[in-house]
Amino acid sequence: MPVFFLISLLVAGVALCLVVRRRRTTAAADQVLRDGAP
Repeated sequence: MPVFFLISLLVAGVALCLVVRRRRTTAAADQVLRDGAP
């Protein structure tokens, strides 16, 4: 298997994990802001 394919796959996996974490954290922050808002 070409090394470039493995590297691109690894980078894509890491990027996907970061996106999922950002979505979860932003969703949690939005919920806190909504609950704290009068």
